[in-house]
Amino acid sequence: DRSVTEAQHTIAVSVTDSYPAWLLARGRKEAQQRSVMLHEERKASMQRRVASGVSAEVDLDLVASRLAAAKSDLESSESAVRTAMARLLQAVGCTVHEADLRLTEDEVGVESLDAVLANAESSFPLLKRQEADIDAAKQMVGVKRASLSPTLSLRAESVRNSPAAYGAPTSSNDNRIMLVLQFTPGAGLSSFSEVEAAAARVTALRDAREASRRDLHDRVVAEYENYRAASARRTELLYNRKALSQVLDSFSRLFVAGKRSWLDVLNAVRELTQSEVSVSDAEATMIASAYKLRLYSGQFEWYGTPNRMGSRDPG
Repeated sequence: DRSVTEAQHTIAVSVTDSYPAWLLARGRKEAQQRSVMLHEERKASMQRRVASGVSAEVDLDLVASRLAAAKSDLESSESAVRTAMARLLQAVGCTVHEADLRLTEDEVGVESLDAVLANAESSFPLLKRQEADIDAAKQMVGVKRASLSPTLSLRAESVRNSPAAYGAPTSSNDNRIMLVLQFTPGAGLSSFSEVEAAAARVTALRDAREASRRDLHDRVVAEYENYRAASARRTELLYNRKALSQVLDSFSRLFVAGKRSWLDVLNAVRELTQSEVSVSDAEATMIASAYKLRLYSGQFEWYGTPNRMGSRDPG
């Protein structure tokens, strides 16, 4: 049923609106977890240096302060993940586990823009329902026009053994052959107005479908550009993250050699964490856009079948 399919698709779109928030929160949580780990490693190293008298107590206080801030950021990220998951569960309406929400590398890729647009226009439930409405309206126009055509028929009647009435003699046979011409234009030629109204409805439905098609086109193009921009940004950020990781390793060695300060090392940790958060944000945007594009183009069997966004209880 087209109305059911359209309602299911609307629900799926609402799920895709909640999904990016979870992706974003999860990525930041993982970045903050690595930040806590890096700070804990530096704290343990500094504790050994302070115990051996190589470094001052103030350096240990500095890394302890940074570690506390990192743990606070992690707690905030974990809270954001729980909130996003609760909203996603409400949108999905069924049990969802985190493993079900992780897309594979193949699922992140999308087709060309022309292919996505073609698939979207051929499978989008709203357009299919509007096309069915247009076909039904066109059939109604045909029915209304047919009612305007005169009907010519040949009718034969035969009445046998008619009883006498009012003292008239009995008639044994009464045969008739008639040529009947029928034409029903309606009161005040209303049938002509009905045909015009039916034709106008077809035009209105076609205009509505074209407006829906253009709206879908604009949404697909915008989402595709979001995907491309996020993908390009992710590539650049990955290179930047790799460079910052190398900077951290270099600063750590130079600190031991006395050529970099402890503050330089901790700042390098913070910059690496910020870079990882940026990478996760770009990945969340890219994955969410890819999911929406696949949904628009009908590549997900999300109605009535288990899928990676959770399982539906048929009962």
